[in-house]
Amino acid sequence: MLVTFDISRGKQPGTPGECVLLANGGSAKSISYSGVPNQANFFESGGLHDRCTNGPTIVTGGGSGCATAPDGFNLESFNFS
Repeated sequence: MLVTFDISRGKQPGTPGECVLLANGGSAKSISYSGVPNQANFFESGGLHDRCTNGPTIVTGGGSGCATAPDGFNLESFNFS
């Protein structure tokens, strides 16, 4: 499953620094993003990283891209700055 968020088009899924959870407790293998001002942090599903805790699994720069979870994991939450 691929989830997309686009901050630059007013479809902002939260405010900078706020933890955003995928709908209905879901998770996704990849999350596509665009319009990120500085960086985005993606957290794996399950265990110690639920709800943007204990450090991100993936950190990206600003702009656009796609974050894909490591083998055997999905992404469950993210935040951006």
